[in-house]
Order: sequence, then structure tokens, then C-alpha cells
Amino acid sequence: MKEGDIVSAEPRLPIYVAANAAESKEYIMKKIISLGLVLFLACSMAAFAQSFTRELNVTRPRMNGPDVKSLQERLLELGFANVGEADGYYGPMTAGEIYFIKAALGFMEYISFDSVEMEAYYADMDMRPADYQTVNREIWDIIFNPGSAAMLRNLSLIRLFDSDPLVWEPEKNSRVTQFRETRLPYIEPDWVPSWGAGTGSKVQKEYNYTLGTNRISVIETIESGWEYVMTERDFTFQNGSKIRQTTYLESSPFITVRFSVP
Repeated sequence: MKEGDIVSAEPRLPIYVAANAAESKEYIMKKIISLGLVLFLACSMAAFAQSFTRELNVTRPRMNGPDVKSLQERLLELGFANVGEADGYYGPMTAGEIYFIKAALGFMEYISFDSVEMEAYYADMDMRPADYQTVNREIWDIIFNPGSAAMLRNLSLIRLFDSDPLVWEPEKNSRVTQFRETRLPYIEPDWVPSWGAGTGSKVQKEYNYTLGTNRISVIETIESGWEYVMTERDFTFQNGSKIRQTTYLESSPFITVRFSVP
């Protein structure tokens, strides 16, 4: 064997033996450049797959493409299971999760009622359906930002066992490990008429839930009176972060939901 030959003691990876120091340095530099090029291309492909290219809306026919599929895959990765399947078509199921996220982040109120009433409600507010279904650059960047992942995963847990804020039944998808109920003093609002007085109550419930591998504590305060019900749910997640969900139901066909940090 002489310098510059390929040595292979075993039938595995060949070892290059340089003829001199200069050749060895040149070989190493070529390898570094090749590796850098591979990493650059890989990062570029990843960035391209997650880059914002256009606004997404629910249309007929459905908007579709690799950007929609990337969005759906990201939502599923974060735990928003209501997306269903990442089929690459932007339809009502994906838009519903986007609407929930936009409301939870404070872009708008979350209104829970059927689609006909929803469109009528937003029409009265001079808002098009696209205003609450749209995935614009700001929402896209939040969803794909690694720094937002923990917060979005917490929201997905709320969404998972509370898809309908009007019907609080988290035990369907989780296990209640602790429960306590306390009756609190109720103060009648000034605007309640005399014939509606004396009908109110205020109750606080404390829950500990196990949802898969996640442990969630919830303090729920329910205040109900003449023609209204207001509920505050303070969620505390196992990583210590907290989210407050406030729902308000009046004598109307819908319920408003707001999210904040307690």
C-alpha cells in the first residue's frame, strides 16, 4: 500500500490516506464545504416548506396545496386534532381551529353558534367570513414560531376537551382525579329588574384532570343570574403556565368566549 491509496480493513467505510499535508487540508476543506452545502439545502427546504406564500380562506373550490398541508401538519403536531387529516385542502375543519387560535390570541371574540347565525352576526359587524377564517402572515408566523409552541399546545388541550364552550364535559376526553365545589356569595348586578332579582347564584368548582400524559388544574367560577350566565375557567398546566377562559351567555343565540392570562 502506498500513500494516496484507499484503505479498507473491513468491508465498511473506506479511509482516505493523504499523500501530504496540503492534500489532507484540501480534502478536509472539500468535505466541510460539501457538508455545509447539504445543511444549507436542508435548511432552505425546511424554510420553504414553512414559508408564508399566500392568504388562506375557505373557498369554493377549496384552496389546496403544499402550504395548506404544511399548516395542517403543524396544527396536528401542536395537538389541534379537529383538523382531522392533513389532506392539503383548506376547509371548515382547519378554519375552525384557526378561528379558535385567533380568538384565543385576542384577535377577535370567539362566538359559538351555527354557521348561518355566525355569518349574520359578522355581517352586522361589517366583517366577512374571511376575516375570522383567514390565515394571514401574522397568524402563519405565530403557528410556525418554535417560541409559540408551548402556548399553542396548552390551547390545544383546552380545545381538545372543550370544543363546545357551552357544554363543559371534559370528562369525555380526560380523567377527573380531584373535584371540589364551593358556593360563593352572589352580588346582584344593578341592572337586574325587580322581577328578576333573587334568582342568581355563584359557585366555584376545582378540578384536576389527566389528559393523556398532561395534568391540568382548573378553577371554574360560575355566576348565573337573570338572563345571563358568566363562567371563568382558570387553567393551570403542568409547566406552570396559566390561561383564563371567560364565557358569557345572555338571552341570545350565541355565547361569547374570551381568553386572557390571569
